[in-house]
Amino acid sequence: MKIGWNVSVLKKQLSGVGNYIEKILKQVKKLGLSNKIVLFGSNNNYNYKSLNFENLILYNKIISKKKLLRVIWEQIFLPLKLRQLDVDILHCPAHVIPIFSKQKSILTIHDLAFKLFPKTFKWQNRIYLNFIVPLSIKRADKIIAVSNNTKNDIVKEYNVNPNKINVIYNGLDEKFKILKEDTVINKLKAKYELPQNFILYLGTLEPRKNLKNLIKAFDNLEESNKKLVIAGGKGWLYKDIFSLVREKKLENDIIFTGYVDKEDIVPLYNAATLFVYPSLYEGFGLPPLEAMACGTPVITSNVSSLPEVVGDAAITVDPKNINELSEAISNVLSNEDLQNEIIQRGIERAKLFTWENAAIETVKVYEEVLEQKIL
Repeated sequence: MKIGWNVSVLKKQLSGVGNYIEKILKQVKKLGLSNKIVLFGSNNNYNYKSLNFENLILYNKIISKKKLLRVIWEQIFLPLKLRQLDVDILHCPAHVIPIFSKQKSILTIHDLAFKLFPKTFKWQNRIYLNFIVPLSIKRADKIIAVSNNTKNDIVKEYNVNPNKINVIYNGLDEKFKILKEDTVINKLKAKYELPQNFILYLGTLEPRKNLKNLIKAFDNLEESNKKLVIAGGKGWLYKDIFSLVREKKLENDIIFTGYVDKEDIVPLYNAATLFVYPSLYEGFGLPPLEAMACGTPVITSNVSSLPEVVGDAAITVDPKNINELSEAISNVLSNEDLQNEIIQRGIERAKLFTWENAAIETVKVYEEVLEQKIL
C-alpha cells in the first residue's frame, strides 16, 4: 500500500499549512507508517531530510520558481507519477488536488479566506483558488476540515454533504510550555531588543490579521510605558500597517521583529505580558493556543473558529470594535487576578489539542476511504 502526500507547499519559513504538514507527517511516522508514505515535494529551500522519509520525489528548481509551471506539474504530471508508482491514495493538505487523478484522494481545507475575504489575496491567487477549490472539493473522496467553523463554511459555500467532511483539530507541539529558566527569555529579549513588558502579536502581516485595528486600539491605551511587539513575516498588503504606525507617531512604542526563528517562538510567548490576536477570520488559529500553553493570557476575536478553539480560556472581543479591543487589553493589564485566571484556564485548554490525536484521526480517514485497516 502507498499513500501519497503532496507537500510541494513546504518552504523554509513555515506557514500555518506548512506547520500542519510537518507535524502530521512526523506523528504518522511515529505510528509506523513511514514505509507506506510517498512525499511529492518541490526543489525549494525546505529541508525535506528533516522529515526523514525514504520515499521522496522532488520536481526540479525551474518548476519550483514558476507558479504556472507548478500548477501544470500538480494537475498533469503528478497524476502520471501517481499511476506510475501505483499510489493507492493521495492526501493533498493545502486545498487543491489534481482533478484528473484517478487515485482516491483526501483534501484538507484549512479555511475559505480566499472566498470570504477576497481582498486579502492577490488577484491571481484568488482567481486560481476560486476555480480549482470547488473542483477539488467535488473530486475529493473525503475532506478534512480543521474546525467545525471551516466545515460549516464548506457546506454553506459549496453545498457539500456534511457527511463527506471530517473535522480534525490541529494539534499543539509539546515544546509550547512555560519556561522556568529566565536565561532563555533574557537572550530572546536581547536578540530582538525587546522591553521588559510588552503586548505581543505573532503571525503574518496581512489585512486579514486586522493589525491596523490592533494598532489603533493600542494607541487608545492610557497605560504609560506601553509597548507592542508585532512579530512575523510580511505577507500581502502590509505597507498600510507601517504607514499607520508613522501616522500615529508610534515608532518608539511598536517594535517589528520580522520573521521569528522557530527556536525563538516559545521564549517569545513566555516573555510577553499579554498576547493579542484580533484576526478577522481563521480556519483554526494556532497562535492563541500556543500562547496559552506558554502561560500567557490571551485576547482574541469572537469570530470564525477562534471561540471554538479557545473556549472560555481567553477574552474574546469584536475585532472590528476598536474601543472594545482597547478596553479588554487595559482590563487584563490592570487586573492581576484576571490575568492569573485566564492563564490557568489557558494552560488546561491547550492540553486538549495534540498532533498525535490529529494524526490518528487522519489515518482513520485513510482507512475509511480505502475500506481497510492500516494501523
